[in-house]
Amino acid sequence: LFRSKVSIWWKNKNAKSSFTAYNQAEGSFSTANQDLVKDVMVAAAPLKSGGDYKNGVPLTFRHTLSQVVVKAYNAAADNGITIKVKAARLRNIGSTSTLSLPAAGSDTSDELGYNPWAVPSVTSDFSNYDATAEATTLSTATVAVLNTQVMIPQTLACNSDQFASGEGAYLSLLINVQETTTVDGEEQTSQIYPDTDGNATVTTTYAWAAVNLDGYEWEPGKKYTITLKFAKDGYGSVDAEQTDGKTPAKDGKNSGDPIVD
Repeated sequence: LFRSKVSIWWKNKNAKSSFTAYNQAEGSFSTANQDLVKDVMVAAAPLKSGGDYKNGVPLTFRHTLSQVVVKAYNAAADNGITIKVKAARLRNIGSTSTLSLPAAGSDTSDELGYNPWAVPSVTSDFSNYDATAEATTLSTATVAVLNTQVMIPQTLACNSDQFASGEGAYLSLLINVQETTTVDGEEQTSQIYPDTDGNATVTTTYAWAAVNLDGYEWEPGKKYTITLKFAKDGYGSVDAEQTDGKTPAKDGKNSGDPIVD
């Protein structure tokens, strides 16, 4: 499959060695541009003292990155609540890290039972926002709102202060929430989020609703699905970072507060 640039001579039979192979350059790596990110695979094979390995050295490649997909559904779709999603984004996620391969002669197994990535040094947003995109109306069936993103394995952190200021790791959706009720035999539709400042004719504006991701852990070689359940009493929290810079919620709610109590 590959040939070393230099000849490698076997040491004496009782010596301890290891072979490592990988499909990317060792060192700093970024997932910020998802169009360029595919995967990083590593194989490590520690060799036991006394083995002659006449049939070759076993190298089984393992995936070292994580994958994340975001899905959502509207549990109140049959109860007069309409939720439209125009975009989704993962915010302040670690995107640049350093890959460390097993040290020569180490006991690290072929299973790669460790995270080879350092704590990310740079964060990025991962978003499918497009101002011209059509919105998706959620139903009771789960659908993807952000397709698979390839991520550096990491443990996410976002305390309440960070969440309220748009810092830390969190997820947000650009949504429009409407409620249809029957009054005197006639159906009336009003926009719940974002706030319309009392203008009952407005039903087409959107705002970001946030979900804190504090404590989420993404391990190497695993795919994670985050599923958001929207209900009549839950649409997430007010996102501090809005496209138009306005505060979208009413009743004195601030960034980080639940949209509905």
